Amino acid sequence: MYNDINDIIQKKEELRKAITQKEKEINILWDDVFHPKEENTFSTPSQRLLRYANTGLGLMDGMLLGWKLYRRLKR
Repeated sequence: MYNDINDIIQKKEELRKAITQKEKEINILWDDVFHPKEENTFSTPSQRLLRYANTGLGLMDGMLLGWKLYRRLKR
Protein backbone atom coordinates (compact mmCIF):
# COMPACT_ATOMS: atom_id res chain seq x y z
CA MET A 1 0.00 0.00 0.00
CA TYR A 2 0.90 3.62 0.16
CA ASN A 3 2.51 5.03 3.28
CA ASP A 4 2.45 8.73 2.46
CA ILE A 5 1.60 11.26 -0.21
CA ASN A 6 4.99 10.87 -1.94
CA ASP A 7 4.24 7.21 -2.67
CA ILE A 8 0.96 8.23 -4.29
CA ILE A 9 2.65 10.94 -6.35
CA GLN A 10 5.35 8.50 -7.49
CA LYS A 11 2.76 5.87 -8.49
CA LYS A 12 0.73 8.51 -10.32
CA GLU A 13 3.82 9.53 -12.31
CA GLU A 14 4.59 5.91 -13.18
CA LEU A 15 1.04 5.39 -14.40
CA ARG A 16 1.16 8.61 -16.41
CA LYS A 17 4.35 7.43 -18.15
CA ALA A 18 2.79 4.02 -18.88
CA ILE A 19 -0.33 5.66 -20.33
CA THR A 20 1.77 7.95 -22.50
CA GLN A 21 3.77 4.98 -23.81
CA LYS A 22 0.60 3.02 -24.59
CA GLU A 23 -0.90 6.03 -26.38
CA LYS A 24 2.20 6.24 -28.59
CA GLU A 25 1.94 2.52 -29.42
CA ILE A 26 -1.77 2.87 -30.24
CA ASN A 27 -1.09 5.89 -32.47
CA ILE A 28 1.56 3.94 -34.37
CA LEU A 29 -0.81 1.00 -34.89
CA TRP A 30 -3.66 3.34 -35.88
CA ASP A 31 -1.51 5.04 -38.50
CA ASP A 32 -0.35 1.68 -39.88
CA VAL A 33 -3.95 0.48 -40.25
CA PHE A 34 -5.68 3.61 -41.54
CA HIS A 35 -2.83 5.44 -43.28
CA PRO A 36 -0.82 2.79 -45.10
CA LYS A 37 2.34 3.85 -46.80
CA GLU A 38 2.25 3.74 -50.57
CA GLU A 39 4.84 1.15 -51.46
CA ASN A 40 3.29 0.39 -54.84
CA THR A 41 5.82 2.13 -57.02
CA PHE A 42 5.36 0.88 -60.52
CA SER A 43 8.74 0.82 -62.10
CA THR A 44 7.90 -0.48 -65.55
CA PRO A 45 5.66 1.20 -68.10
CA SER A 46 3.54 -1.93 -68.45
CA GLN A 47 2.74 -1.90 -64.71
CA ARG A 48 1.69 1.76 -64.94
CA LEU A 49 -0.47 0.99 -67.97
CA LEU A 50 -2.17 -1.88 -66.14
CA ARG A 51 -2.81 0.39 -63.14
CA TYR A 52 -4.44 3.02 -65.38
CA ALA A 53 -6.50 0.40 -67.19
CA ASN A 54 -7.66 -1.09 -63.89
CA THR A 55 -8.66 2.35 -62.60
CA GLY A 56 -10.48 3.18 -65.84
CA LEU A 57 -12.40 -0.09 -65.82
CA GLY A 58 -13.38 0.48 -62.21
CA LEU A 59 -14.71 3.93 -63.05
CA MET A 60 -16.62 2.60 -66.04
CA ASP A 61 -18.12 -0.17 -63.90
CA GLY A 62 -19.23 2.40 -61.33
CA MET A 63 -20.81 4.58 -64.01
CA LEU A 64 -22.71 1.63 -65.46
CA LEU A 65 -23.98 0.66 -62.02
CA GLY A 66 -25.06 4.25 -61.39
CA TRP A 67 -26.85 4.40 -64.74
CA LYS A 68 -28.69 1.12 -64.10
CA LEU A 69 -29.75 2.29 -60.64
CA TYR A 70 -30.89 5.62 -62.03
CA ARG A 71 -33.01 3.95 -64.71
CA ARG A 72 -34.52 1.53 -62.22
CA LEU A 73 -35.29 4.13 -59.52
CA LYS A 74 -36.44 7.07 -61.68
CA ARG A 75 -40.03 5.75 -61.86
